Formats: sequence, C-alpha cells, structure tokens
Amino acid sequence: MKLETEKELMTDERPFDPLGRRLAVGIASLAYVGFFPFAPGTLATLMIAVPCAILLAQFHWVVYAGATAVIFAVSCLTAGRAGRAFGVPDSRKVVIDELAGYLVAMFMIPVNWKTVAFSFILFRFFDVVKPWPVCWADRKVHGGIGVTLDDVLAGGYVLALGHILLALWPALLGRL
Repeated sequence: MKLETEKELMTDERPFDPLGRRLAVGIASLAYVGFFPFAPGTLATLMIAVPCAILLAQFHWVVYAGATAVIFAVSCLTAGRAGRAFGVPDSRKVVIDELAGYLVAMFMIPVNWKTVAFSFILFRFFDVVKPWPVCWADRKVHGGIGVTLDDVLAGGYVLALGHILLALWPALLGRL
C-alpha cells in the first residue's frame, strides 16, 4: 500500500466516496477539538459530551436514546474513516467516541452537578484503565466500531454504577 502525503490524506477526490476525508475528520474530531495537543478526549468530553448529555436529558428518554444511537452510528462511520486518514486506527484526534460513551454513561441519570461530575470522572477512568470487556473491544474489534465500542462499554460501566448507587443511596448522588 502506498504511503500518502498529508495533503493527499486530507484531500479526497476519489469517486464513490460519500464521506470525504475532511468531513470525516471534522466530525470524528468534533469540529477539531480532537486536535488539542493535551488530553483531547478529556477536553472533548468536558466541552461537548457533558453539555450534550445535559441538553438531551431535558427530553424524553426515547429522544435521548435515539440521539445516542445516531451518534454511535456516526461515530462508527467517521472514526474508521478518520483513522484511515490519520494512518492510525484509533487516533487521539478522534474524539466522537467520547461523546457516544458519555451519553451512554448519563442515560436516564438525573442531571445535577454530582451526577455529571461522577459520570465524567468515572467515564474517563474506565476509558483509560479499560477493564474487561472494554480492553477486549479495544484490542479485538477493529475499525470505527472498535474505536467507538470501547468507549460505549466504558460508559456502560458508569451507567450501571450510577443506577446502582442511585437505587441504594439516592442522597449520595443527589436524586431529585
């Protein structure tokens, strides 16, 4: 396979390419937030995923779930495409997976400063530490699905812990 220059990577003029590289990179990096040199995943979660989760929590859970499913699908499509553009399957610049994962972490969790902070900290922890099956998805599932799936599974850990804590000790996370 021929190595492409950076200019060739960012300019995709091939026919039958419905999702151009620039568009994929722009979406997968969440409007280039992923290009921040220090902790782009944490920054994207804080700047984009947290406000999105707070906004979506104002709607019926079906709307929240539907939006999360759409973001998951878009993440799978764009993360793989952007990864190929960068030449790294799971580039640090691809941060749309953080959005999908954090939205899973906050699903049907009451929104207040405690739950948002709890979910943010634990989501970043599970995303970095990668317990099983997060580590399995990270190593064995390739392409955009693999890039996104490990974050969604990390979000699933946070979701489960959040609901367990809310059921056992509602005052701990400030049930409304």
